[in-house]
Amino acid sequence: MRNRFYYISIVLLAIFSFSNRIISKNLSLNKADSLFNLKIYTEAKLIYDSLYYKENLYSESMLLKMALIEEGLENYEKSIYYLSQYQSINNNESSEIKIQKIANNYNLEGYEKNDFDYLQNILKENRIIIIYSLLLSILLIFIINIYRILKSKKAPTLVLTFYIISILFFLIININLPKSGIVYFENTFIMEKPSSGSNLYQIVKKGDKLKIIGEESVWYKIKINETEKYIRKKNIKIIN
Repeated sequence: MRNRFYYISIVLLAIFSFSNRIISKNLSLNKADSLFNLKIYTEAKLIYDSLYYKENLYSESMLLKMALIEEGLENYEKSIYYLSQYQSINNNESSEIKIQKIANNYNLEGYEKNDFDYLQNILKENRIIIIYSLLLSILLIFIINIYRILKSKKAPTLVLTFYIISILFFLIININLPKSGIVYFENTFIMEKPSSGSNLYQIVKKGDKLKIIGEESVWYKIKINETEKYIRKKNIKIIN
């Protein structure tokens, strides 16, 4: 009986503690929003930064507000990062236009769009729908075949279609789309190899956008000018 009471107390305490943390975070976000609406941007920024970087808490509107604050402080690399984060959640034409405008104003590189980028965006936006559609198709073909076997003792049909859809399903679930990141510091070094003693390949500007294809220790492997190079992780912020 005592053990049961003890475990119940632990669970209730954990639930209470978790609820308090959520309430505290929401209160902080509301306070930051109030400060933003009062145009007290510096104090609002401190709270937003704490929620984003320490608590990993943010909303779409918060990202837009953070982007606006950083733009006002002329931290264009941070502004474009938050806009890109927002864009990755909510594919919005106006935010894309704003990103391109900042990139053009500061002659930033990596923001050109090609057919692969558009295809990648379509896959990102519709990935869940595609996965469920393929799952439904696999289930439907399976049911048809079971019914056919039980009803008439005939061989399964649509076997090739079943395998093709199954392979597509497997590929879409396991595909790793390239990530992108925003360079956060001026005169950042791109190296030939993942080593400080390696040859310097290129110097990039803060705000430039780079495609990330892998990582090794404290380095990200990037694709730049159709070649694979390396950048230190601390110098770039990943767009999730």
